[in-house]
Amino acid sequence: MTSKILDLTETTLFGVLSLIYVDLQKSEDVYAPADCYTLIDGLYMELKCRRIHYDALLLEKLKYDRLKEMADRRKMKPVYICSTPKGVWKFDLSEMQLNWAVEQLPKTTDFGNQELVSKVVTYLPVTFGRKLADQYLTKQSAPDNEGARF
Repeated sequence: MTSKILDLTETTLFGVLSLIYVDLQKSEDVYAPADCYTLIDGLYMELKCRRIHYDALLLEKLKYDRLKEMADRRKMKPVYICSTPKGVWKFDLSEMQLNWAVEQLPKTTDFGNQELVSKVVTYLPVTFGRKLADQYLTKQSAPDNEGARF
């Protein structure tokens, strides 16, 4: 039997991550540079859900800078977690050397504004990330190890 990774939203991704990080908390401020954090593991996390799988996942420098600044203030590690139809990858940004480039990209992805604007971005190869356990993400399986930590 083949398994299919669920089509996740940030809300469902948060739910899956709460099985892995037992003290996961949503950020209080909707404008915070991170979506959630865990004090036990010291991670300040930005979540992103992509509907299409890419072997390298885009991260905007503006988002990275704000995430890193706020993580540093809290003495936490900045982490980027991105889901695609092929899995969920975790990137510890404090351990990565990132190369930035300016690209012409749509102003927004989901809000219909296809106007191109200059954005400073980097691409995170999924091979540089840590793939989170598929048993939490497939349609055929149920979480069976709620205390697992990655």
